[in-house]
Amino acid sequence: SFLFLRYLFLLLIVYLMVSKNHLNFRLFFSVCLLVTLIISLDIIYQFFYYQNILGFLKTRYHSPGVFDQEAIAGGYIQRFGVLGLFALPLIFQNHRTKLFLFSVITLTILISAILFSGNRMPFILILFFCFLCFFLFKLIRYPILISLFLSVLIFISTINLNEGYKNNYESFFSNTSALFKNVKEELEIDISTPKDFKSYREKGTAFGSGHAYIWASSIEIWKQKPIAGSGIKTFRRKCISIFEFRNSVCESHPHNYYLDILNDTGLIGLIILIVPILYLLMNNFYHFRNNKNNIIFFALFFVMFLELFPLRSSGSFFSTSNASFIFLILGMLLGLQKKNKKT
Repeated sequence: SFLFLRYLFLLLIVYLMVSKNHLNFRLFFSVCLLVTLIISLDIIYQFFYYQNILGFLKTRYHSPGVFDQEAIAGGYIQRFGVLGLFALPLIFQNHRTKLFLFSVITLTILISAILFSGNRMPFILILFFCFLCFFLFKLIRYPILISLFLSVLIFISTINLNEGYKNNYESFFSNTSALFKNVKEELEIDISTPKDFKSYREKGTAFGSGHAYIWASSIEIWKQKPIAGSGIKTFRRKCISIFEFRNSVCESHPHNYYLDILNDTGLIGLIILIVPILYLLMNNFYHFRNNKNNIIFFALFFVMFLELFPLRSSGSFFSTSNASFIFLILGMLLGLQKKNKKT
């Protein structure tokens, strides 16, 4: 837990860099754009030719591209592609025709690559981003409409022509529609006696993606120590204690940021972490919404909003990659707020 303070230092360093104008956002966003476009084009190539430029093979449900067997490409593109997209308004702010053209091309490539990657939650999140961006950020409103239209056509064609991807997305929507129902049913199970796998099979329990059972288990564990939690990264150990009493799955984390924080640090940790972040986002939104120089803010706002979307499946909040990304963006938002107060 003490070592987690390193992310506080990361936040402070980035905050100082931004507030003192030592971070070039145009360059940072441009690098994000370049890298995600290269990865996206590689995924699209792999989807159609079954291997990427490095010779890595696609699977039945995923095209991971340069990430080989690790199916994280969609999440990577969703995070850094959104940041990269806002490099275009910074570069072509005074060239509306070029901004329109490059925005349509870029966003269509990013959405298509996420679709072809087979990572379903990032695909839903990038569509949600388009919806939010259309209403909140006028500068690329019309490119978003065209990109969404093209992406819908690509999505329909993909699931109709590729049986594996069709099954992948159909299972996602069916599991999502029954998620809360399954969680509720799991929490109602009497856990005073060990579970009987045979009786579960006879009842025809639908296991689905397993998220319902992981979430139910995490809620059950959180209820044991609701105020202070069980300690950072203890879910994998605590889960074993209830594994014999329900149709659960034991993983290294609950696959949801909020359940992860509740399990590890309880209500105290959730309030300390989430409330300041929400205040920061809403306070900055109020100040930047009508500001002509709001491009950088909206890039960071959209990325953080998608990252903390409560109903998404996710990795562990306390993992190195996720915590680094979250506190990097928070440091930028704090620095931007400081700069805004100076002007």
